[in-house]
Amino acid sequence: MYGASHEQERERLETAHRAERQRVEDLYGMQVKDDSRRLAGMQREWADKEEDLRRRHASELARVREQEAIEREEWQKAMNQKLDQDRAASLEAMQKKLEQQRDQEIDVVILRLEEEAEATKAKLKAEANDRLQHALEQVLPSLGGGWGCLDFRKLPVALAHTCNTLRTHMAGRARG
Repeated sequence: MYGASHEQERERLETAHRAERQRVEDLYGMQVKDDSRRLAGMQREWADKEEDLRRRHASELARVREQEAIEREEWQKAMNQKLDQDRAASLEAMQKKLEQQRDQEIDVVILRLEEEAEATKAKLKAEANDRLQHALEQVLPSLGGGWGCLDFRKLPVALAHTCNTLRTHMAGRARG
């Protein structure tokens, strides 16, 4: 009896053990399925978040690139404008300097011409005085024997005669 009951007990325990094992495997299978579903859900959620993050990153990158392009264009415009202003200022300064140099050169030429004109005027005046002196020396003896005996009432007539003589003399020189 001990053997039959032991055999029954053993079968019962094995059946219970198989049932328990089946129940554990079923629970484990359900747990695995549940974990797999949760893992799949988390993977989808992670993939969705990752895709959302990629889209936001791409959008932000596009916005930053667009902003950078706008800022670069504005900077380029500002630099071109500054360069244009600098060139204009430089050109204006150069023109002023050239105008000053030109004005200085003109002033030097004017001074030289004025000095030449003064020298020519002085030379012509000296030549005219010499001619007048020479003409007077030729005419005065015929007016009355020298300066001491000069009749001042006849002086205008004598000077008119001297002027006419000089004109004739100069006209002859100009023709000759």
